[in-house]
Amino acid sequence: MGTSSFVSAPLLATPSMVLYSIDVWELRRSSPSNQLFLLIHAYSSRGDLYSLLPSRSKMNRLASLALSVGETLVHEGGRLLFGIALGRAKELLATPQPLGTRQLALNRALQKKAVDGALLAGPRSGKEYAKFTLKKGLPTDQRPRTLAVENEPHSIDDFNGVIEEGYGKGEKRLIYSGTGVIKVGGSRQLGKINVHEHDAEKAGFHYDFVAEGVDPHTESFEVNIANGVLKGGYAFRQAFEKNRYLVVRLKDNSVLVAKPDIHLKPPEFLKTLHNSSRPVSVEWKDDGSLANVAIHNLRAVYRSHRPEGESYYDKLPAIEDVSNRSPIWLARRLFPGPEQEGTVLQGELHHPDGAARVGGILNTLPEKSIRIQQERGPVEFYAWDIAKFKGRDVSQMPYGQRRELYEAVIGEIRLFNRHLHVVPAMPEGGDPVEFYRAIIHDPRGLPWSEGVVVKYQDSRDQWSKVKANDTLDVKVTRCIEGAGKFAGSLGAMVVEGPTGVESEIGSFQLTNEQRRWIWEHRQVLTGQIAEVRAMKVNETGAIRAGVFVRFHPSKSEQGLLLYSESLVGSTDPDESRPMMYRLKSSAGWRR
Repeated sequence: MGTSSFVSAPLLATPSMVLYSIDVWELRRSSPSNQLFLLIHAYSSRGDLYSLLPSRSKMNRLASLALSVGETLVHEGGRLLFGIALGRAKELLATPQPLGTRQLALNRALQKKAVDGALLAGPRSGKEYAKFTLKKGLPTDQRPRTLAVENEPHSIDDFNGVIEEGYGKGEKRLIYSGTGVIKVGGSRQLGKINVHEHDAEKAGFHYDFVAEGVDPHTESFEVNIANGVLKGGYAFRQAFEKNRYLVVRLKDNSVLVAKPDIHLKPPEFLKTLHNSSRPVSVEWKDDGSLANVAIHNLRAVYRSHRPEGESYYDKLPAIEDVSNRSPIWLARRLFPGPEQEGTVLQGELHHPDGAARVGGILNTLPEKSIRIQQERGPVEFYAWDIAKFKGRDVSQMPYGQRRELYEAVIGEIRLFNRHLHVVPAMPEGGDPVEFYRAIIHDPRGLPWSEGVVVKYQDSRDQWSKVKANDTLDVKVTRCIEGAGKFAGSLGAMVVEGPTGVESEIGSFQLTNEQRRWIWEHRQVLTGQIAEVRAMKVNETGAIRAGVFVRFHPSKSEQGLLLYSESLVGSTDPDESRPMMYRLKSSAGWRR
């Protein structure tokens, strides 16, 4: 971007997804106020161009045509810039400015508050949010909508007691206090939520609702309460009058699709594909978590493939929003996102730390899922099949046609969200054996190196998987710190082989981040069972030219530790290890 004078915004003009570019580099270097001035000035001064043009009567037809096209381009360009300026002005005017320290102190000194946190008089300090009164409480599945009235702003301080005076006089019981996901104006944040039962003498019995981050007179917002009796999503929309809202319980728009039946084959099976006349697709097999994804209202809704599973609302922030997030207001208005309403994909939820990390993220509260991804990186999605295309069932089509279809779908979605991918496949004319070997020897190790899936393109679901099985189980007896660029991370590992002879392993199918993680948790991981790939095992039992592949998924505690970190939302050992020991204890394990 530093050397280019153009900023590209993806806009869908036709199904071929033609892109256009707008010259806004000068604007990006200016202050917000100057940006607005420059855009309006550019639009208002565009008429000066015409004074430089010769008289049309002196032109030939070709020149006149060229001039007409030029005039049209200038006119439409001016309209576009004016739209950008208008959108920028709206953003500047709508964005609340943070209060300075002195102003904040003054506001608080001028405030008059009730005992329950209601702001009765004076300016807001920034810690008071819109409070809503609901006569019948939040909507339920049986009563999916209700009305709410916005009252004076409230602070969120878990008040639980009696109000002795004023309009709210009466008993106020706290029935929910927790962290939820709050979405306002296209942005999302974690915020505290309070819900009360309020038995007031004057207003009668009702419910009070207040959420952090929702300012007074916000036109619309959504909240997701992830646990407790109020668990669910709720949308608030202004209706009728400024302080009256319609509250709707959000529906679960996830879709359940059965897991495909995939047969395990030995690596020798790949050699038979050379002599096969049937078209075949050999694809990378990710070691992640299988999920279905439905596109609804420019949102990707993920769900477990298990019938008893649940939806993963607000746990995967990097891959849920597929709307146009362009900074250009007109681009967002004209082209809000991919036109894939009703499309249902199948694929793998992927994290560089492996399947255990993904499992922990999916099975904890959204606030902790988000925190661990902020620390360890986001979960991404790799599509490997499609069940519905814009609402139409395509599951009975031959796989080759479905592959082309979901490649096009993901291609369109990636114009707006780059965290969704198509699972890589062997290039046409490639060697299946070499493709498989390249995957299982990937230097990053799992989740990249598990194996391949073979899919016959002329069949609906004739699939087989081939996984690496040439590893040895060894016991880790000691971890050795690395030197140079590997200082503070794993440098080597001493392992005990099947015969009891110790060997030192210095090669690892791990990323640098994974090596650091193992070193930080070496106390827990020493004594665990790992898998190594060896060039040769000597007569004495020593391993020659060994390569560490992974900790054994069912014979070590590494996966449980990753899972525990995700459950608590932190890699801090003081938080994750107690959780791991609690999980072990509840399962009847003993260290």
